[in-house]
Amino acid sequence: MKKKNKASKKQPKKNFWYYLDPFNYLDMGLEKWIGKPEGFWKSAIYWLCYICLAFFLAIAIYKIFGWILGVSMPMAIVYSSSMEPNLHRGDIVILTKAKNLKVEEVTINENIANKDLKDFAKLSFSKNRFGIEEIDYIKIGDKNISLLDTIENKNSVVVYQSNVTGKDTIHRAIVKINAKDGTFLLTKGDNHKTNVYIDQDCDIEIINEKITIQKPCLNVFPIKEKELKGKKLGKIPYIGYIKLVLFQ
Repeated sequence: MKKKNKASKKQPKKNFWYYLDPFNYLDMGLEKWIGKPEGFWKSAIYWLCYICLAFFLAIAIYKIFGWILGVSMPMAIVYSSSMEPNLHRGDIVILTKAKNLKVEEVTINENIANKDLKDFAKLSFSKNRFGIEEIDYIKIGDKNISLLDTIENKNSVVVYQSNVTGKDTIHRAIVKINAKDGTFLLTKGDNHKTNVYIDQDCDIEIINEKITIQKPCLNVFPIKEKELKGKKLGKIPYIGYIKLVLFQ
C-alpha cells in the first residue's frame, strides 16, 4: 500500500506591517490570557480591549502630532460659518506655532493692552456685495489697511480663546500692532454676511470700573500675540462634521 503524503500546512508569511500593528500584539496577549474570542463574554472582553487601545492610541498620536508641530492643540474643528468660503463648518484645521505670521505690521508709540479699538484706530465702512454695511478699511498710525486685501493676500489664520464666549476662535489676522506695551493682533472672520465687524470692535463703555459691550464682538481689547494658540497650517475638509452632529 502506498502511504498518503500529508500536505504540510504552511503558515502565511507575515509582512512588515503585521509587526507594526499594535492590535496583533493585543490579540496574542488576550489569546494567552483568556483564549480565542469564542462566546459572548470572551468576544465582549476582546472588543472592550480594542476600544480602550484605540482610544489610547488616538490620544498618543494627538500628543505626538502636537509635539512635532510645537503646539498643545494641533487640530481644531471649525464650528461656525464665520470663515466661509475659505473654511467651512466641520473642517479640521491643522495648527502649528503662531510664529512668522503673514500679516501687515504697524508700530505705534502708545499702550493699547486695555484700550477699546476706537481709541487707537479709525474704521471706515461701506456696503459689500450683499448690500450689508461692512468694515472695509482700518487706519492705525499712518497705515491704512484694506480688509479685502487681507483675504486676497491670504493673511495667516490664527486661533485664540475669546474672552467673551470662552471658546476657541479661528479667524484671520488683520494687522499686527507693535505697541509700547507689547505685540497685539486684530482679527476678523472672512464671511461677508455674518462677520462685518472686526472681532475686537466692541465699542465698550466703562462705568464704575464695569465694562459694558455695545456691539456683538468676540474679544474685548486686542489679542496679545503670545496668547495665540496657533496658526493654520492646512485643513481636512468636513471630517469634523461627524463630531458636530454627534455632540451639538
